Amino acid sequence: MKKILSYILLVTFISNSENVFSQKDVFLNITYVKEYRSKLDTSITKSFKNEIGAINSLLAKYSKEISYQLTIENQHSLFSINEFKMNNPNINFKEVAGSIGGTSGKFYVNKKEGVYLNQFNFMGDDFLIKIEAKKWKITNEFKFISDFKCYKATTEDTVSNHKGIFKSKVIAWFCPELPSFFGPAKFFGLPGLILELDNGKMNLRATKIDFLKTKNHALKPLKKGIKLTEKEFEEFTEKKARAMFPKFFKNNK
Repeated sequence: MKKILSYILLVTFISNSENVFSQKDVFLNITYVKEYRSKLDTSITKSFKNEIGAINSLLAKYSKEISYQLTIENQHSLFSINEFKMNNPNINFKEVAGSIGGTSGKFYVNKKEGVYLNQFNFMGDDFLIKIEAKKWKITNEFKFISDFKCYKATTEDTVSNHKGIFKSKVIAWFCPELPSFFGPAKFFGLPGLILELDNGKMNLRATKIDFLKTKNHALKPLKKGIKLTEKEFEEFTEKKARAMFPKFFKNNK
C-alpha cells in the first residue's frame, strides 16, 4: 500500500512540474561528462591482448577529457560533443572515445513534431538516422544530482547483427523539476530532464546546468545526410562489412 501511495504522489508531482515548464519559455544548456565503461574484447584475439589492453586504457583516459552539450529551446533540443583539439592527428583516441557508447554525431529532438534524428559521418558519407523514443519504466527510487532530486527509470537498448539480437539494460536518472522529455544522445522521452544515464558501455552525467534568458540561436534542425531508419542503417552497415571482410563472416556463422 505504501509503494502504491508513493507512486501516486510521484506521478502527481511529475504532472505538476511539467505544467510549470509548459507555461513559459525554456532555454537551457546542460554540460555532460563521460565515463568509459565498455572494453574491447581481448579473448578472441589473444595474440594482440597487450595491444588491445593498451587501447582500452587510452579510451578510458581520453573519455574523461571529453564533454557534451545539450541545448534545449522550448520544444526542441540538440545534443553534441564539445570541441576538442587533436593531440595526434594519426590516431585520434579522443574522437573514438567521443563516439563510443552511442554518442556519435549530433542528436536532434523535436518534442512537438515528434522528430528524432541522429546525424553522423560513416565511411565518408553523412547519414541522418531516424531514431525512436524509448519505452521507460519509472520507479520511485531517487537520488540527488547537483542538488536536483532525480528519479530512476529503466529501458533496453537493442542491437542486431549477424550473430543475433542483443539487449542491454539502460538506467536513467531524470529530474521532474527540469524540462520534461529531453536527455543526452538518443535517450529522451521521460517526464523530466535526464541528468545521468548508464547503458553499460558508458556513463553520462550532467555537471553544469545554465538557465538562459533568451535562446542563443545555435540550435537548428538537422537536414544534411542520407535518410534511413535505425534498422535500415544496421542492414546497410552489415552489408558493407560482409563485402569488406567476407572471411570473417564465413568463419563466424
